[in-house]
Amino acid sequence: QRGGVVSVDSILSLAQTLILTCGWIQNAYGSESKGFCLYGAIDHASFLESMPNDTSAAIYYSDELARQAMGRLRTVIGDPANEPGRSVISWNDRVGRTKEEIVAALDAAMSISSKLTTPLSVE
Repeated sequence: QRGGVVSVDSILSLAQTLILTCGWIQNAYGSESKGFCLYGAIDHASFLESMPNDTSAAIYYSDELARQAMGRLRTVIGDPANEPGRSVISWNDRVGRTKEEIVAALDAAMSISSKLTTPLSVE
């Protein structure tokens, strides 16, 4: 069971770990056996972070943090699309994109402080 503080940074960090350990893919959501696209890694990390405290409030909160993580990524990649997640998917799937660029974008997103995030402690 995971524990600790669930925050935008913890979701971004776990997403980066998923990409580094499971692999990175394009044009598909992904899985732990096949690797993840950037959107899939953020979404799956949000799901994993909500599991120890599996309540409606915790799941809603982790979904909100995932939306904030996507917002940070859109800031980093310079694509402020109005569709949450859509610009992250398009950026991930662009021909010529590399795993190194994905990891660097996650690093940059983690370096942006979030005034909106209140960590949720899960025990």
